[in-house]
Amino acid sequence: MLVDRLVMEKLETAALAIELNEDWSWSIGRENPLQNYGEDRENYLLLPVPEPQYTPDEQQRLDELYATQAATETYEDEAAIQVLIDEIESQAAHRQWTDEQKASCGVVACLHNGELCILRGIQKKVKTPGEADAATQATSRDLHVIDRKEPDAAEGISLPLLKKCLPNAHWLFRLPGTTATESSGPDGLAAVLLRI
Repeated sequence: MLVDRLVMEKLETAALAIELNEDWSWSIGRENPLQNYGEDRENYLLLPVPEPQYTPDEQQRLDELYATQAATETYEDEAAIQVLIDEIESQAAHRQWTDEQKASCGVVACLHNGELCILRGIQKKVKTPGEADAATQATSRDLHVIDRKEPDAAEGISLPLLKKCLPNAHWLFRLPGTTATESSGPDGLAAVLLRI
């Protein structure tokens, strides 16, 4: 759908902008956040977000914002101040990612409860060929596959019954040098007639 495609383009654009601005190794956009289970767990490692270290100016500004927020009387004012607090905390946390982490990790832009969510420090798991084979074997071992094949129409039908259904047919064993043709009997049963 057009809307889905446009949402994905926006997510990919947001992820790419953060990748380039913050020097991450890669980025992707996806509709759902990464989870620490299932297929996401097999393909990605979510590194813990480092604790933010505030500069003295940031710490002073945070203290002022918290005091102002406590004194506000409306939810709108409180929400506006919380946006400023979140921005300072986010900037401080982003500075804590090391260059080595950024070189081996990436950014995922996704939707969480309908809002843009940026996940940093996502590491792609690399599977060796042996691990891939082991995973395939484990998966096939854990599956209960039911092989369903169509029964052979002639299975369980005796030669006398076939002769009774097809009275004009001459049944012979096929010998080398003979040819076989298919024919339908009066009851719609297919038979193979051998000609010598």
